[in-house]
Parts: sequence; structure tokens; C-alpha cells
Amino acid sequence: MIDQLKLGPLREGEIKTISSSKQQVVCNVALPSDGNVINIDYTFFWQGNTVDMRYSISRRPAQNPPATPQQQAPLR
Repeated sequence: MIDQLKLGPLREGEIKTISSSKQQVVCNVALPSDGNVINIDYTFFWQGNTVDMRYSISRRPAQNPPATPQQQAPLR
């Protein structure tokens, strides 16, 4: 799936566990891409004796970093 989005390999620490129980684990990763952020939500869950996975992908504009105030020249 990540290969289809052409986002490159994930680095350790990018995937975060949101919740975990005996029945399911929910994870999220937010990846920057072309001025946007790609959010991928994963849910791993038991279905009978097998583990299954669902995922959703959403894209949102990247937040611009806050503007740094310009320093004023000292008065002379």
C-alpha cells in the first residue's frame, strides 16, 4: 500500500499505537508528501482464528510553521 503512494520507506517511530486490546490494535502514521500530510489509520483485529486488517487513508494540507517575528533594528 505504501509503495502505491510512493511515500518511501517508513522510519522507526513514525507508526504510533493509538489503542490496543485483546481484540484489536489501532495504529496511525502521518507522512509528509508534496505540501500535504497523508494520514493512514490501521486497525488489526481478530476474526475467528485469523488476524485481519483495515486501513483508511486521508490527505490534508500541511500546517505552515509559525512565522518568526522579525527583529527590529536597535534605535540609535
